[in-house]
Amino acid sequence: MRTHIISAAYCEREGITSFIEAVRDVAVASPQYGEWILTIVDDGSPDKTFETAVGQLNRSGAPHFRLRVMALSRNFGQQAAIQAGLEAAHTQSSPGDAFVVLDSDLQHPPGLIPQLLAQLERGADHVQMIRQDSVRVSRWKRMTSDAFYAVFRRLSGLELH
Repeated sequence: MRTHIISAAYCEREGITSFIEAVRDVAVASPQYGEWILTIVDDGSPDKTFETAVGQLNRSGAPHFRLRVMALSRNFGQQAAIQAGLEAAHTQSSPGDAFVVLDSDLQHPPGLIPQLLAQLERGADHVQMIRQDSVRVSRWKRMTSDAFYAVFRRLSGLELH
């Protein structure tokens, strides 16, 4: 089994090393999920995000953790970068591998990855996390998020928990 982590990055030079280290730390603490492959797709960043991430390639420090860094020729947008990363990861996948998509700015805590993987082990086909309301979230943001999930439920027939 492999755990593929895919992350789009744009103008993350200052934080990309922290992100890589955070994912690496979770991989080291969770060897039961096999080899971990973190694929970072730089989405045409003008700030040396790609070069900073590449500088981490030989600093793994974990036998079951690999880092892959890709660069798009220009900024195509987060979804296109994620798609490119998923396609690249899929070429190296085997049945039973897990795929996790995270933001590289640490808004999605890598420490929660084992909880996602545990749900997959329990038989879930897909696992989606949603943000819990916070006092820091504006009323407008809460309303638009609620509207999104209502439309999503209606169109997909899926209930996100």
